[in-house]
Amino acid sequence: MTSPAAPFIWTTQEGQQIRPRDMETRHLFYSLRMIFNHTAPAAYQIAGCRRYAGPEAWPITYRRAAVVALVAELKNRSDL
Repeated sequence: MTSPAAPFIWTTQEGQQIRPRDMETRHLFYSLRMIFNHTAPAAYQIAGCRRYAGPEAWPITYRRAAVVALVAELKNRSDL
């Protein structure tokens, strides 16, 4: 018997670990925007966003898991 996958945990810039369901809706959006801006070519990045050190070095598996988990949580929000 296999165990279910562990729930995704987001790590903030301050090192806090938090489940997407415990994040504010705006934090979910800003986190997705940050991943996009650190992944997309410069011509496609959203202007005016702060750059952070490190996201480019995150494993692609973490970035993919983050996008899946953050988007899935946004779909459950009623405050959009």
